[in-house]
Amino acid sequence: LTHGVGEDNLPVADQILLAEILATQSDPASQGKAIRLFTQLHENQRLQKNQILMFARLLRNANQWERCEDLMLDTLSKLGADTQVWSTYISMLIDRGEYSNAQSRINRLKQLDTQGNAYLPLMATLAHKQGDQATVTKTLKELLPENLGGALTPEQLQLVRKVASLAIDCGDLKLAEQL
Repeated sequence: LTHGVGEDNLPVADQILLAEILATQSDPASQGKAIRLFTQLHENQRLQKNQILMFARLLRNANQWERCEDLMLDTLSKLGADTQVWSTYISMLIDRGEYSNAQSRINRLKQLDTQGNAYLPLMATLAHKQGDQATVTKTLKELLPENLGGALTPEQLQLVRKVASLAIDCGDLKLAEQL
């Protein structure tokens, strides 16, 4: 992408592509370049939601939590009804052990996510991290389709697989086996 031109002289679409490619690399030099590119692109308001989330994950992985959190809060101020942004931020809080903050954010997400597809998995994960296995099981069961014993649509089967995988991740092997 940069053959014959500097990174800064690339068209915006190519800069974004380069940042995305570099972000997937494990070496610190590539990740540092990705952070620099994403920073410039974000300052110029050139990033879409998924690119912002990629940038936030990159910052988190580079132990730049304050920048990551600032980015996530700024994004939430602009896209406050977007459950994917909320879910990503809450997952980061849970990973950092900020359980109280994560719980209050889950409560906010619950207001936006009437179906429960976004907040219930986060509730289960948080309960697991806090050692509350009864809440894990109860929450995961809320995700399951009501007609679990009958014929399921392909979407319902996919949901059952997702819940089973989450049950395994949360240590509820009994529920996973039942599914």
